[in-house]
Amino acid sequence: MDGLLSRLYNHPAAFVYKLPENLDLRIGALGEPMAVVVHAIKRVGVTVGQNILVTGAGTMGLLSFKVAKVFGADKVVVADINEARLKLVSLFGANAS
Repeated sequence: MDGLLSRLYNHPAAFVYKLPENLDLRIGALGEPMAVVVHAIKRVGVTVGQNILVTGAGTMGLLSFKVAKVFGADKVVVADINEARLKLVSLFGANAS
């Protein structure tokens, strides 16, 4: 198997960040998706008092909801067709539909 699906992959050290030993790997794994979401929220220009719609309540949708709130969005509606995901995002305080 070639590419990143290989069992071993030699990657340049400049593109690797060593996580602290005390950081749970499950939390560390969210670093890249969180960076993507923060970049997107900045690029969209979310500011205080705005109403935001997030389509999809998966990992990226949940992160988008939380980051939009941190950036000051007033109301964040998360839409999805999966009822279980909508229930989860509602527990986090989003308006789900």
